[in-house]
Amino acid sequence: MDLGMSIQTPTTENLLGAHPPVEIPIVLVSGENLSRGHVLGKITASGKYAGYDADLTDGCETAVAILAADTDASDGDENTIAYVHGEFQDGGLSWDDEANDKTSGLADLYAAGIFVK
Repeated sequence: MDLGMSIQTPTTENLLGAHPPVEIPIVLVSGENLSRGHVLGKITASGKYAGYDADLTDGCETAVAILAADTDASDGDENTIAYVHGEFQDGGLSWDDEANDKTSGLADLYAAGIFVK
């Protein structure tokens, strides 16, 4: 018997956790092409964001945000959105290949109010 109802399969969110996220507008620096969930640092001199890398000394050695949307800034700075607070799932995060110190990055995120489960 058709009751006019349909069953929808829920989609699994692999990035966001239970605590609501806080988003802010940011500028992703030219030369970056990053996907949603990428861990970001903030360049001190310009205030722009780039992939976190513990070996840098320009500000990006401190993880401060998570990219909220796929963003291609290959050809120039790009306006986008980043999460700066909330609960996130570790499996949904991505890191630069050079970000060899994930433990420090996770500690940075925690200090910034970004909780990774």
